Amino acid sequence: MRIAIILLCLIIPIRFFEVYHLLIISILSLYILFNKQFIVSDFLKIILSLIVYLWLCNFLRSLYLFSFSLRDYIEVIRFFPLTLILIAGVRFKINELATIFFIYLIIDVLVSFSQFLHLGPGSFFANIYGSAAHIERSLGLSSRAMGLSSGPGQHGSILALFYVFFLYLLIYTDVNKFRNIFSVFLALIGILLAQSQTSFIAITLGTIFIIFYSIVNGTVKERRTSLVVFILLLFGASSIFIIFLDELRYLYSLIELGLERNSYQVRVGRTTYVWSLATSTPLLLLIGYGKDFFGTLSGAMDNEYLYIFFIYGFFVGILFVLAIIIFVIKVLWQRSQYPKHYLMIVFTFLIGLVIAFPTAFFTDPRLIILMTSYFLIDEAKSIQQNV
Repeated sequence: MRIAIILLCLIIPIRFFEVYHLLIISILSLYILFNKQFIVSDFLKIILSLIVYLWLCNFLRSLYLFSFSLRDYIEVIRFFPLTLILIAGVRFKINELATIFFIYLIIDVLVSFSQFLHLGPGSFFANIYGSAAHIERSLGLSSRAMGLSSGPGQHGSILALFYVFFLYLLIYTDVNKFRNIFSVFLALIGILLAQSQTSFIAITLGTIFIIFYSIVNGTVKERRTSLVVFILLLFGASSIFIIFLDELRYLYSLIELGLERNSYQVRVGRTTYVWSLATSTPLLLLIGYGKDFFGTLSGAMDNEYLYIFFIYGFFVGILFVLAIIIFVIKVLWQRSQYPKHYLMIVFTFLIGLVIAFPTAFFTDPRLIILMTSYFLIDEAKSIQQNV
């Protein structure tokens, strides 16, 4: 079942939001019924409390606005697969995750190359996985590869997650070094083909932090591996930039224009507009405005913090940020008290905090499932740690 969950999570096109969740929820529900296993953990209680709280906020908001929004009630189904995985008590093995991610990366990068070069197979997969707007603008005008994702931003997010996953395995474990370094480069190439500027910044900062942390706190082997990896990545990324300088013009605008880029200015304007709409009804700041309040803008906020704070409310938003910060600090400062692979989760959260500024990361349905699997890894039976 654990393999099926991850495969479905990655293969089903996420642009069909309701269908995506319906299929995964149905399979998990059947598994729970046939397995006759119902596990109630503290984490499950927290997630169920969040779902009930969001539904209660929807009800109170409907009373205040004299309107009913089905979209706001459906919105929380993104948390249902997480809930059912916890109830089923599924445990994951990191080696199995690595194998699935590796195969996915190979397919995704091959598709990305065909999209980047505007070959036939690329268009086929773009029509299945990509949204019409991204196919026309991002892929058609800027040659930004979408891979097996709905858009280049979402593509960059999931590849950044895989990048950190394999970089962690490369530095902190002795398992299949060749596969891990190859996968790191595959993820890097995919991000460059997607020309996802935020993901590129996130993995750059993330790599610097991981290398620095490993040198300061790691074993002799981890320090040596970190330095070798840093040199290889620096050389590899520079080579790709030189070879595909003309083709990566959109990504290169990050260096040339910086904050003057049109996409950044559009996001600033959108943030200002959302804030002005919200302050017109300030009483809803705490419990959230829901998706209907902002209309079509709720699906294109291009800022996950904006989305969480205004759709779910400032109470949920503040708890979300505090929970991540506290988790990161506790694991880094009390490393010996947590499973070693929690470092991988910390590294993933740190790049996620960067990526969340212009796109979805923590609320992306695929990434919710993948990050849930991280917390449920049976590490003792999965990997051999560096000593």
